[in-house]
Amino acid sequence: MTVLGTTKELEEVLPGLHAAREAGRLVPFVGAGLSRPHCRSWLQFIDALYAEFGVGAASVPGGADPEGLYRVADRVAAWLRLLPAEERRRRIRAALHAPTFPALPPQAVVLASFSWPLVVTTNYDDVVPRALRQQWREKQPRLLGRSPQDCVQVLRSLDALDAPIVWYIQGHVCGDSAASQSGEPTAPSLFDEILVGHQQ
Repeated sequence: MTVLGTTKELEEVLPGLHAAREAGRLVPFVGAGLSRPHCRSWLQFIDALYAEFGVGAASVPGGADPEGLYRVADRVAAWLRLLPAEERRRRIRAALHAPTFPALPPQAVVLASFSWPLVVTTNYDDVVPRALRQQWREKQPRLLGRSPQDCVQVLRSLDALDAPIVWYIQGHVCGDSAASQSGEPTAPSLFDEILVGHQQ
């Protein structure tokens, strides 16, 4: 992966990136920034999960080592595992979405304006598939996870022109209000794949 530091560097690689995208050899890999402010950041999400259990703020003070942050996330992940599936889903969904629940973020709309065979995401939310459906109504995205069957479908998708795939590599909070309104089917297996703590 190349980190681009100047406008000149960006201008030099853009033609190659454009050619790779046109040839279907460029795959976007997106994280939490794509869903902001529709969804909370990871630290805000962990704080909100703690609040769901009636516990004070979970954030480790600024400058703390990553191990401390991982321990905080692992603790709340262990608490979540003790809950029934529907209650676990409710708490994760409540912690994930920002209170104002704004419209689709503009960066997600821009990403979806291009035709991608595959989008890889670490997010749990439905921002990417909603943006893709809004832009490409005739191409309904398939939502896949980490199961062996899903991984095979992801590999096959790179050699075939088919509906775009959103590959949720850390699970998906399916069945949330926005997804349900759009007709997205609930996929419990993707919810079961959600990773909250480092140990997971």
